[in-house]
Amino acid sequence: MSNTIILTIDSRQIGFKATAGLFYRYKEAFGTEYLEDVVKVHKFGKGAFVQQVEYRTLWVLAKTYDDSIPPIQTWLDSFAYGAFPVDDIYNQVMPILQANMKVDRKNP
Repeated sequence: MSNTIILTIDSRQIGFKATAGLFYRYKEAFGTEYLEDVVKVHKFGKGAFVQQVEYRTLWVLAKTYDDSIPPIQTWLDSFAYGAFPVDDIYNQVMPILQANMKVDRKNP
């Protein structure tokens, strides 16, 4: 499975790339641990925090794919109102996230 996916969002091709650097880039950008935030998401269910983590994760994956992506607020503001359905996009990107975190028990 590839570690990249390209989606059409607001009539633009946006690439997302999952690497081990996700954890470091997320912490560097937002000052919190990615996995700690994901655990909180699973603990609290739906709500503003869940969407915030989804937006952050998508931005990190887009930034990893294309380093010219601007800061998160500028990037999100560049999409037309309603053109960035975060839950739908996150669900489409989930397979590359899951593949990136898969543990190979045969290679300790």
